[in-house]
Amino acid sequence: SSGINAEWPLRPGTYFGNVKIFFSQDVAIIGICLSLVYLTVLGFGSITVGYLRLNNVKDLYIAISMAAGACFGLLGTMCYTPFTKKFGVSAAGGLGAVTLAISYGVCLASVGFPKDHLDSIPVPDIIDGSCGDETKDPLEVSGPIVFPTILVLVGITTIRFGLWVFDLAISQSFQLSVPEHQRTTVGGVQTSFNSFFDFTYILLTVFLSDPNQFDILIIISCVACIGSCILYLGWLFKTGGLKDKQKDTDKQENAENSFNEIDVVENPVADTEDNVILENPPDSLVERAESEISVEEEDTVSNQKPSV
Repeated sequence: SSGINAEWPLRPGTYFGNVKIFFSQDVAIIGICLSLVYLTVLGFGSITVGYLRLNNVKDLYIAISMAAGACFGLLGTMCYTPFTKKFGVSAAGGLGAVTLAISYGVCLASVGFPKDHLDSIPVPDIIDGSCGDETKDPLEVSGPIVFPTILVLVGITTIRFGLWVFDLAISQSFQLSVPEHQRTTVGGVQTSFNSFFDFTYILLTVFLSDPNQFDILIIISCVACIGSCILYLGWLFKTGGLKDKQKDTDKQENAENSFNEIDVVENPVADTEDNVILENPPDSLVERAESEISVEEEDTVSNQKPSV
């Protein structure tokens, strides 16, 4: 029993056992890449929208940026299939990783600019929530949009294109590589990793709630996501990805489809209750069936004769 207790944390069915199964897969590294993308504040969430409002961005411009971001995401989804047909699944993910890293680089470029206008914004008190000057709304737009804010807005708008290509490529890589009987286990572990990094980003915003500290959140987000893209590209160049496997899968599917078409044309049969009925049976089969019937009738007649 001591041996069983010692091996219990890594037994299949336990969380650590499932994690062990996850890391035994060839695509475990790119699963971590996908999880790191969740560690970001650079999206149209409530935290980023509040920061944009503090930087004098009107609701109209935020709404237009959200719509443009959705269009970029839709464009990435539409471009994914042509990318996979042209370059393969893993290479398409590499293209998504490059475009994703460029968008995050645009956001990272905003960190080096001064943001003196944020110094005059009152910070709410942690205990009673008061902002000092109750007559002034911190989210009131009262000035021009500065250049670093435009960089952040452009970056988070264009992120969706590379993000969706990157996400779809990794998801399909899991479907092609992970054995069918392990997909639920691997998928559950992947979801837990995604939730962990998502929770980490929310926790960071609690401790870095000052608007002047938003640059720190941008840096953390860019390090995580650009690092994810670099890790994916390193995996792609080292292993070659799943391009050859995808080609073999396509060849196998095409061969199976061709075989089924030939089989339907040459052998038009109807299978009913394990009995195969030919539409146009050959003459030899007809003669054979008739002879078998006649033999059965003779046996039946002979069996019916009274015994002496």
